[in-house]
Amino acid sequence: MKRKIRNVFLALFVAGGIAGIYPSVSHAISIFFFNDVRPSDYFYDAVNDLVEREIIHGYEDNTFRPYQPVTRGQAAKILANVLNLDKQDVEDPGFKDVSKSNEYYGAIAALVKEGIIHGYPDGTFRPNEPIQRNHMAKIIARAFNIKASPGTKTPFTDLTNKEYVDYIRALYEYKITTGTTPTTFSGTDSVKRGQMVVFVYRAENAATDATINISEINGDTIIAGNKEYQIPRRLQTLFGLSGKESFKGATVKAKVIGGSIYSITSIEFGDLEEADKHAIDKQLPVLEINGKRPNGKYSVKNNHFAVQYGKISVSSQDPIIYCHIMIH
Repeated sequence: MKRKIRNVFLALFVAGGIAGIYPSVSHAISIFFFNDVRPSDYFYDAVNDLVEREIIHGYEDNTFRPYQPVTRGQAAKILANVLNLDKQDVEDPGFKDVSKSNEYYGAIAALVKEGIIHGYPDGTFRPNEPIQRNHMAKIIARAFNIKASPGTKTPFTDLTNKEYVDYIRALYEYKITTGTTPTTFSGTDSVKRGQMVVFVYRAENAATDATINISEINGDTIIAGNKEYQIPRRLQTLFGLSGKESFKGATVKAKVIGGSIYSITSIEFGDLEEADKHAIDKQLPVLEINGKRPNGKYSVKNNHFAVQYGKISVSSQDPIIYCHIMIH
């Protein structure tokens, strides 16, 4: 009879969350002294949060320029940073106007790989064009897997392009957008820098805590009793470890938006055969840090697996102990 390992714990810290707790002094100071960002501005908290996490940056003249339009390339970079996507290990999306030397190439390619963005029928992406509010609604909804509930309505009377209506409905339901007026969305208007960070900030904060007891995993869907949760592409590798059978009976603590998982905070296996535990171990990198071997706990950084040493003391000057090792 195989010996069972009980309560094997796989700690998967939210990607980027720990790093955000320890912003550098220079970033904390520069954001406070942006000449054009005031505490009374509607985008103040969003700018603070995203700058401290180094997702966005200001300009050398100590301005943020919140009313300047965001280009399609800049929007791609912001979203790729928020989702912690790998911008190096990407395939060329083949856009005629986005060379590999382009500043936004990695972000654009990563988002294309995830199925979040697409180019134009003529084979271009147009990275330097301002992004329209319609386009913004689509990529935010797709990036965060946000879908409107059946019957959700908006007060907007100017939604004339059917391609974007469902995305706008989703953002309205989750209070990510309130429109440019109580009755207009202004879909063809350009998105300003201040608006973009607010949309992203609100989308992240739309996620709520959930404890999911897995009954089974069917494709990209977790079934938990009478509930279902969609697994986004960027987290699907996790649930493929050692085969999906290993996750039956596991408890997942996650952030969810509607019926979709946004991030994982932990996974705990109640009863796991030792053979399954070894199968999982084989797919995780084994490293040494400070001469210590891993003790069975693992963390996640940038949505990829890495070893975490569970009992290492860290100085306040060097608080991050997560390895950035990607599993292919």
